[in-house]
Order: sequence, then structure tokens, then C-alpha cells
Amino acid sequence: HNLPTSIYATQWFITLFLYNFASYSAPIWDIFLYEGFSFVYTFSIAIFKHFQQKLLKLDFEEMAKFLQFRSEDGTEMDCSADIQQIIK
Repeated sequence: HNLPTSIYATQWFITLFLYNFASYSAPIWDIFLYEGFSFVYTFSIAIFKHFQQKLLKLDFEEMAKFLQFRSEDGTEMDCSADIQQIIK
């Protein structure tokens, strides 16, 4: 869909995913402190692989909104089961 990475990745990288996955801040920081910044790229690719089938079904706007992992009201989407699988 030629979605610019600045729509989602800037927020991911600047906040180390904490804005998008605040409820997983402890495990994300644990992994980040252990592995370093390469974790950010690895986690990003893992997100795309995990949600690949869903992302391919979305149009440009839906994909942009989905990759921000926020509900319509701006709250964090419940992706707890997905994030647990990705972190493993």
C-alpha cells in the first residue's frame, strides 16, 4: 500500500513501543536493555510477520490506524495475546 514508515515507525522507535504497548513496558524494556537497539528492528519485523494476514486485508487508512494500535477513542488496543506471542 506504499504506507510511509513515518506514519507508524517514528512513534515505535522514539518511544520504544511504549506508547503503543504501555501495558508491556516491563518486558519490552527488559529485552531492549539486554539486546540493545537491534531489538527495535527485530520487534518491528515480528509485528509485521505476526499480523501479515490481517494487514494484507486492510486498505491504506485502515492499515495506518491499525499500526498505531489505538482504538477509535485513542486508547490502547487489546493485543495482549498477540504481543505475548511476538515477545517470545
